[in-house]
Amino acid sequence: MKIITIANSKGGSGKTTTAFNLAHELAQLGKRVLAIDFDPQASLTHGFKIDLPQNQIYIEDLISKMGYGKLSIREAIVGVKEGIDLIPTTGGLGNLESELKGATGLIRLREVLKGLPAEAYDAVLIDPPGSSDIFMTMALVASQEVIIPTRPTDTDISTLTEFLPFVDEHRALNPTLKIGGILLNQTQASSKNAEFYLNKLVELGVGELIFKSSIRSAIDAANSMAYGKSSSEYKPKSPVTQDYKQFAQEVLTWL
Repeated sequence: MKIITIANSKGGSGKTTTAFNLAHELAQLGKRVLAIDFDPQASLTHGFKIDLPQNQIYIEDLISKMGYGKLSIREAIVGVKEGIDLIPTTGGLGNLESELKGATGLIRLREVLKGLPAEAYDAVLIDPPGSSDIFMTMALVASQEVIIPTRPTDTDISTLTEFLPFVDEHRALNPTLKIGGILLNQTQASSKNAEFYLNKLVELGVGELIFKSSIRSAIDAANSMAYGKSSSEYKPKSPVTQDYKQFAQEVLTWL
């Protein structure tokens, strides 16, 4: 079971869309995936478009003082579709920020995930907020790999140079953490544009971290989540769908 965080400290990088589509594509490849929404905005939870019972247990219940060590992670898992399960969240997650400060709080997600049998899933995908806050830290502490989606723009590349050292700092609490790769997301049709930013990343010394796959810019990728569908369900033959399939094949080699 590989625990993977999809993270970037800059909003708009497409991390939630990436997590959503990666979960679907890995499931299509026969893998069992658990998606964990660890962002108070709850975009991933809303994206799956499922009805939750009134007594649903959320990720914030598992890590709060009231539930930590008392509730089982299995009680929070919701089946979404064949091969995909979800642990949802609500805006209430944000209310726990002050409670989780300190070493004992930062490891709670990691400890909660130990309640999953190793054979239960092939991949656990965590979607934290698009900022370097306590929930991002907790996700990194709990993970083995981090995938960093980034757009090919000057601002995004600049933010990336600050985020990479931020990830490295978490190895003090989690020595097994690795940067699995940088995913160029929302790329333009122009090959010159992609080549320009690829060269910039190579110059920054992170060329070996770049996924061979990249995700082209298309409104379909955003629209599909509005209907609770992955890109492959919404428009199976679109170029973006093929991009996500190739990306999933790369991640598959880790599992």
